[in-house]
Amino acid sequence: MGVLIAVWLKLQLVWIHNILMVLGLAGVASFFGLGFTQPSVVVLLLIFSACDFIVVYRTKHVVLMAKEMIEKKVIFGFIIPCLPAGREKGFRYFKDNFKNIRPGGSFVVLGGLGIVLPSLLAVSAVPFGFFKALIIVLFSFLGFFFSYYLFVKEKEPIPALIPIALF
Repeated sequence: MGVLIAVWLKLQLVWIHNILMVLGLAGVASFFGLGFTQPSVVVLLLIFSACDFIVVYRTKHVVLMAKEMIEKKVIFGFIIPCLPAGREKGFRYFKDNFKNIRPGGSFVVLGGLGIVLPSLLAVSAVPFGFFKALIIVLFSFLGFFFSYYLFVKEKEPIPALIPIALF
């Protein structure tokens, strides 16, 4: 992990940032996940989903905060290419540098909470069987892809945690 951080500080590539986010959030989820019961994580998902709706659509302060994070290049979330219809898609956008990421650009940011809460739920299910935890992970991915679809379709910030938690 230290080597990846050193490489990221030197190159600042999107794919290295995303790998560091995966490793960091997986560590948080694995450390805290076994300490939570599944019902308590579901309650947290419901509470934070409602908060996500409010801060995206009502107060809009999370949108302003995301723009500020992107401008300052301190992004606590996954950076995912979001290309308009008709443009060539590919993994080459993950090789972009942070300098190319700007508000309203061709990237979408999925906040860390949209990953860590479903991960907490999956880890809390591990004592009941690996297959049950895997089902939670797979449905969380479906929720993420649905969120991504909505974002590409609407071209507006959306509360991504709601579809992820719903799935």
